Amino acid sequence: MTSLCSGSLVEYVDPVICTGNPADVIEARQSFLSGHSSMAFYAAAFLVIYLQGRFKIDFLSRLLVPFMQLL
Repeated sequence: MTSLCSGSLVEYVDPVICTGNPADVIEARQSFLSGHSSMAFYAAAFLVIYLQGRFKIDFLSRLLVPFMQLL
């Protein structure tokens, strides 16, 4: 590792200034998780937890709950 890296390991690294096409830079910054995908994940997690709490412990739920968690 030390042969690949020059300088100290505690050295401050200056931020990189992107010199690419400004439209591409803006598009890349917008490609992270959107509010829609975050809300969909939250709703799905809430639904699974809610449904798991609503099932009574019987033979069917012993099979159905792990299957739902797998999805």
